[in-house]
Amino acid sequence: MVKQKNELKLGVILTYINLFASNMVSILYTPFILRTLGQGEYGVYTLVWNIVNYLTVLDLGFSNAIIRYASRYKAEKQKEKEASLYGTFLIVYLVIGLIAIGICALVKANFSGFAKGLTTGEVETALQLIMIGSINIAVSFPFSVFRGIVNVSEKFTFIKVVDLIRTLLTPVTTFAVLLNGGGSVGLMWSYTWISVVVFVAYVYYSFAVLHQKISFKRCDNDVLKSISVYSGYIFLGMIVDKIYWGTDQIILSNKADARSIAVYSIGSSFPGYFISFSTAISGVLLPRITKVFSEKKENATQELSEWFIKVGRLQFWVLSLVLLGFIFVGKEFICIWAGNNYESAYWIALIIMIPSLIPLSQNVGISILQAQNKLKFRSVSYVFIAIFNIFVSLALVKKYGGIGCAIGTSLGTILGSIILMNIYYKKIIHLDILGYWKNFISMLRTWILPIIAGMIMKNFIAVTSYVSLLLFALMFGVLFFISAYFVGFNSYEKALVSSIIGRLKRNK
Repeated sequence: MVKQKNELKLGVILTYINLFASNMVSILYTPFILRTLGQGEYGVYTLVWNIVNYLTVLDLGFSNAIIRYASRYKAEKQKEKEASLYGTFLIVYLVIGLIAIGICALVKANFSGFAKGLTTGEVETALQLIMIGSINIAVSFPFSVFRGIVNVSEKFTFIKVVDLIRTLLTPVTTFAVLLNGGGSVGLMWSYTWISVVVFVAYVYYSFAVLHQKISFKRCDNDVLKSISVYSGYIFLGMIVDKIYWGTDQIILSNKADARSIAVYSIGSSFPGYFISFSTAISGVLLPRITKVFSEKKENATQELSEWFIKVGRLQFWVLSLVLLGFIFVGKEFICIWAGNNYESAYWIALIIMIPSLIPLSQNVGISILQAQNKLKFRSVSYVFIAIFNIFVSLALVKKYGGIGCAIGTSLGTILGSIILMNIYYKKIIHLDILGYWKNFISMLRTWILPIIAGMIMKNFIAVTSYVSLLLFALMFGVLFFISAYFVGFNSYEKALVSSIIGRLKRNK
């Protein structure tokens, strides 16, 4: 048990290291990509990535089902059923990979008729990218099985180390490809080969280190039926997520041009980073939460409420620092980083990020729904929220462009992720939502000092370079931590800080 807790903690720490590394990498190589490809080709490149990523819905929710059911089998020591589960879905994913390639071929055949805002040259580039992207996505499906094997074994250190290596490998290949004139097509090929290498690493670890057996004996029909029901709502949720977060660029490709797509892509990338910070902790908790239900504890609901609030508080501190920092120097950062042509990306990012603070600090709730097999309400209600988002975006895109699309996304977040889901967590899942909101309101007090300090600092520090930006960020971060520690941290959080400091001292 101690070893598992250490693995969990190390997994979270490595996740944040990877997040820091990936963000730093983006700062270094994204401007290089923008300037090398140009605004038009970059817009086409991000549009195709968005289209190809739609095909991840072909996962059908099985990757989460694998973790949930395999975790249960492992807890019950049913090794044969666990091996059979992996074998069944390995075959399923290989078939899905072939289907993905076929769908990409159909998209390619009809692409020019839809993307009316693109030039002939941009369409030709997009067609090449679509087929390369189809290979990338096809490889990713069977990869899910082997990542699931490692995840179920709670070997989070390996997962995060591989993620970190992948993060560091990406800019190396990016610079090499673009300096040799590879363009967006070469860039897409390099990402595909990295995916293949990572897939091989997971296969090796699953067999050579974990000694996991895979049986191609089909699972019991009752189990498959149960998995289908469970996965069905995850699948629906995945579709809705893709529509919700990916439709805006599709709308812009039809109603605007490639440059508008590029600006929106830069703006929406910051909410993407924001989301990744929130999932650093909740992303490793599904196996642990599933075990709580498998063990059928009497106080399971109370224990999950404690997880919900404890992890929610930790996520809130990280997200608050990122959000407040972005409010003060986000516009300057974007102009330094991407160029003055992308200034409106700041407002796109901010409009989406602000209401996202609450649902992202409640991400553990999604893992709880998955563990309880109660995703139906979220998945179905989000269908209507996604449709609402599309209509608002279409109504506003002609007048406000990407900002109009961002407003649609933001309103959908408030209606669905905040209002509807908090009612559901309280009434149906019986989580202590009142306790969460008491904590949330109490923690907002810690914003007072950083906000005042930020306003004063803006008058004395002109953020015009990476050096001045870093100076502002360091000073603001220290002030935020001081305010959070003395005004908002509870005893657990203070003990966590003391533990980290103690370890650092011992390692000197």
